[in-house]
Amino acid sequence: MPPLTGQPVAVVPLIGAAPSAQQSAGGGTAAAVSAGCDPTDPALLQETDEIEFTPRLDELLATLLNDPVLVYRHVRDQVDYAPYYGSRKSAEHVLQTRRGNDFDQASLLIAAFRRLGIPACYVRGTAEFTFPQLTSWLGVDGNSEAATVIASAYIPSTFAGNAQIEHVWVEA
Repeated sequence: MPPLTGQPVAVVPLIGAAPSAQQSAGGGTAAAVSAGCDPTDPALLQETDEIEFTPRLDELLATLLNDPVLVYRHVRDQVDYAPYYGSRKSAEHVLQTRRGNDFDQASLLIAAFRRLGIPACYVRGTAEFTFPQLTSWLGVDGNSEAATVIASAYIPSTFAGNAQIEHVWVEA
């Protein structure tokens, strides 16, 4: 699959935004079904099994001048989207392989934000894409092929009019 540069991204930044309907980078929309972050919760600055603070992450942050916007752009532009369902990789593994689904890319972005002292959490919801957006994002030729990629990856979705796909993104 080609890199997602300029296409809908697997992590949608919701910095300063409420977890409601949001515009994605590629024009699709996303509506949250999980609760948003409480920025005062100290857990939103901590490591977990998937959100690791590693020397490789520190090196990346230094390269990106500890700038959260540059971090977001790096994940969006340099980490390839892989269609599969659920969390399979830690932030460190995504950083090593430069590949992951929406959940795993979110883990990397959350790790970076938390390391920078920015409270961040996962938000789960439904992203809606037109079929031209979806085929472009997945790098496939037709609607049927796009639907097959999503279905064969067991990603919960519906395809009526537009494609509605279960999606994970970051709120910070």
